[in-house]
Amino acid sequence: MLLKNTTKNTIVVIAIFALVIWSSPIAVFAQDEKKPAKTNPAAEAKKAAEKAPEVPRRDDAGLLVSDKMVLDFGKVEPKSKNNGEFILTNNGKEVLEIEKVGKSCGCTVPELKTKVLQPGQSVPLSVTYSANNRPGKVTKNVWIETKAPHKPKRLTMKLTAEIVRYLKATPEKLKLNIQEQSEPQKLVIESTDGTEFKITKAYCNTDGLTVDFDKEAKANKHELTLKTNIEGLRKSQHGTIIVSVDHAKAKDIKVSYTAIKPFSAKPRSKYFRDLKPGISSEAEFEVVSNFGQEFEIDNIKSNNGSLEVISSEKSKNGYKVKYRLNVPQEAKGRVQDYFDVTIKGFEKDVLRVDCFGRLKN
Repeated sequence: MLLKNTTKNTIVVIAIFALVIWSSPIAVFAQDEKKPAKTNPAAEAKKAAEKAPEVPRRDDAGLLVSDKMVLDFGKVEPKSKNNGEFILTNNGKEVLEIEKVGKSCGCTVPELKTKVLQPGQSVPLSVTYSANNRPGKVTKNVWIETKAPHKPKRLTMKLTAEIVRYLKATPEKLKLNIQEQSEPQKLVIESTDGTEFKITKAYCNTDGLTVDFDKEAKANKHELTLKTNIEGLRKSQHGTIIVSVDHAKAKDIKVSYTAIKPFSAKPRSKYFRDLKPGISSEAEFEVVSNFGQEFEIDNIKSNNGSLEVISSEKSKNGYKVKYRLNVPQEAKGRVQDYFDVTIKGFEKDVLRVDCFGRLKN
């Protein structure tokens, strides 16, 4: 009897186990049916666009050609503007539409008056190339993109030039000292190809310098005398000397100058972070001589009273000044003030040290 019951129980267990195994895939399948897979509309649209066939560029459609693929300006002057053109023609059998006119550099400006060409029609592509100041050979690109089904999709042309300096200045840049006893400086202008020329005009675009030269002299090298105007240099520490000539291949040459004050403050400005109302912040700056001379600070004055000098001590290079920025209790947002530093005997060469900061939110 026991054996018979055991056999019956075993059969029941096996039947239940088979039922579970058989029904599990169906249950899973049913569950999958209830939860469809997530989709990304943007990704699906992108895939569809990628699979979409491109409009073929037919042989009987518009065909864009250029009269030349390279426009060579030859030798050009620094900072010169050079104009040229390509002639574009539609050699196809249908009306051709231009979609875009491109360029490889901001120094190149292409201009096309029409973007629709009838069969057999030609149109100029005008190009202006502005040379920089660095001698050497240059290559730039311009291109035309057509709408399908026209050919080619992109037509690329080249611009070439060689930037040549026919005039040379010595020195190429001037450094001037703002000193009452400054000696006149010399500026030499010469032709690089040996051509003799006259100087027709020479001047400075500020009141800091006057230029003397021989108007009658014709040579391949000229020496100009530069006389400084100290008050003009104080007002304009940067300027340019323009020398115009009658050279066949060069119109003028420009030489920049920088005027150096007798003294400097280092650093010239200070930014304070995370200021708090009613709380002071400290910093320092150094006053030095740019010409290696002994000096003495006469006065350090705050513009609106927010800055306070803690100490002023002589250092290896000049004077080291420690100070604090006193933030008013009612201050909001931004705090700003500056020092005027006066040197004995150089009252006209006042130094300014800017100090500013923002309060912590």
